Amino acid sequence: MRFFTILLCLLISARVHALVNTGMFLVKSTKTYVIQAGGTALGSTTSDDQIYLTGTTGSLGTQTGTGFSIGFTFSYNGVSYTQFGVSTNGYIKLGNLPSFSMNSNTYYQDIQATGDGLLLSALNYDLQGQTGSSLQYILSGTAPTRVLTVQWFGFRSYNQTGDNYNFQIKLYEDSSKVEFCYGAFTHNSTSETARVGLYGITNADFLMRTHASNWATTANGSANSSNIAFNGSCYPPNGLTFTYYPISILPVTFTEFNVAAKGDYALLNWGTASETNNDYFTVEHSANGQLFEETGRIKGAGTSSQMHSYTFVHENPVEGINYYRIKQTDFNGDFSYSVLRSVYIGKDPPKTVTVFPNPCATGLPVTFSIPAQANSSAMIEIYTHEGVLADRINILPANDGELIYDSNKLSAGLYFYRVYSGAEIHSGKLLVLSP
Repeated sequence: MRFFTILLCLLISARVHALVNTGMFLVKSTKTYVIQAGGTALGSTTSDDQIYLTGTTGSLGTQTGTGFSIGFTFSYNGVSYTQFGVSTNGYIKLGNLPSFSMNSNTYYQDIQATGDGLLLSALNYDLQGQTGSSLQYILSGTAPTRVLTVQWFGFRSYNQTGDNYNFQIKLYEDSSKVEFCYGAFTHNSTSETARVGLYGITNADFLMRTHASNWATTANGSANSSNIAFNGSCYPPNGLTFTYYPISILPVTFTEFNVAAKGDYALLNWGTASETNNDYFTVEHSANGQLFEETGRIKGAGTSSQMHSYTFVHENPVEGINYYRIKQTDFNGDFSYSVLRSVYIGKDPPKTVTVFPNPCATGLPVTFSIPAQANSSAMIEIYTHEGVLADRINILPANDGELIYDSNKLSAGLYFYRVYSGAEIHSGKLLVLSP
């Protein structure tokens, strides 16, 4: 059995909104939680099920209004937003002038049930203020590094005693990243669940977290209703931080970035033709393509117009498909991320076609890993959602097992692929996006 890797470079002319489940990625970390003082207060200590969109006193039910100014233009999924609204129940919504709406019942607003999009939820549950609590938003810093913080301080679950929840949602001007920060939590024994994650233009596009017993090891949820257990023994540890950031291009000129299997190890190689203020590279690894962890660092070249080569060996990959990306950090702390690469580690290769990433945004390569019989050719057919053949690619046996396919015939939309490999036929969906 041998593999042919096809790098499908999607060049799309039509413009549509990107999806959060491909345009955003999550990094989990532990940071010192800092309580923010000042800012604009929303509601009171008795607030319950309030939406803050038309004023700071809040209202029940679906609202339409101007919202509050973020304080800067915030880019989310390639679209600019200047306004936001807040719900007592642990989430915010992005919007623009002259007005936008937040859907709600007159009681607990479950973000999945509202049908809204553009929701950023750090702890969506039936939350309520109590004595000493506060809900406020604070704009800090100076352009172009301002930060909007929406802070829930001393909240509780509705009509419960013994609870004390502290958390924040942060929007960053310079990096367009979203952070969910969790401080000190006290939770009584009542068993609940909370929704944590992002929605795109609609809640059919989502990047949710899920786990049955541990906030520190959440996984990517498979539905827009995915949730995390929330009870007396399962709540966010102090300092837990979920950082969602947009896929971007490294501020260096790459000559290559490759990942290969070397026995039980993964060998990463990348080269640069130039670097600007590049302090170091961080190699990040994921077993699912969503949740990444740091696995090593390599010093950068600073500012250089000469070619440099870098090598890193990951000695502890998982058996199966491993995903890698490189985080580049400047001397001033700014950072950005590379495109992703994947490699299969193990004795027995997968017996089905794997496609990653899928959906794919414009400019990102899609890797088809195709099981093929030795010395046999393979063929890929791509069809529109209406069943019209859009392209056909014949893959001949080759020692390097790679074919570069320029898919500029494809416009943004849903496609179906069919792979003929030896005596086997594989099929699936391919969603092509443009930012």
